[in-house]
Amino acid sequence: MIELYSNESLISGISSGDRKAINYLYQNVGPQVMSFVKNNGGSGEEANDIFQEGMVSLFINIKKGTYESTKSTKLTTYLFQICKYKWYDTLKGGNKKYGAPIESDFDSEIDIHKNLEREEKYNQLAALLDKLDQSCKKLLNLFYYQQKKMEEIGEMLGLDTKSAKNAKYRCMQKLKSLAKQ
Repeated sequence: MIELYSNESLISGISSGDRKAINYLYQNVGPQVMSFVKNNGGSGEEANDIFQEGMVSLFINIKKGTYESTKSTKLTTYLFQICKYKWYDTLKGGNKKYGAPIESDFDSEIDIHKNLEREEKYNQLAALLDKLDQSCKKLLNLFYYQQKKMEEIGEMLGLDTKSAKNAKYRCMQKLKSLAKQ
């Protein structure tokens, strides 16, 4: 039976070289990486190499303190993202980068961290939007996601432009209030 680990216990285990924590990543993330690489034109050997590179990068990021644990992003997800971007880099380059120095991949790892942070913020915003009433959700969706003009939104909602602007303001105030809670 595979023991479950929290982010903190995985980080601590990896930092201290705990074999159980490392094996946990091999058993839980390794098969995902294998499947991903194979489904995207790679071989089993290439998948193993990518996973090894990902593990080394993860160790370095933890040791250097560039990985920061967050409530909504699991370490296993972060490791998978590193491997995914390493595979994309390999495909994009048209050659196998397995002999390249690890340091050359730091920029993509920083991008991964930024993407995970952006995804976390998006998920938080989506959770807040779900707490709004339907009319606010619709109005904010039309304005921010569909990028409609206030005149169009007013017509769609049966309001004049000024009323639509006021409604948008009230919805944003509700959203800000929810965010402060």
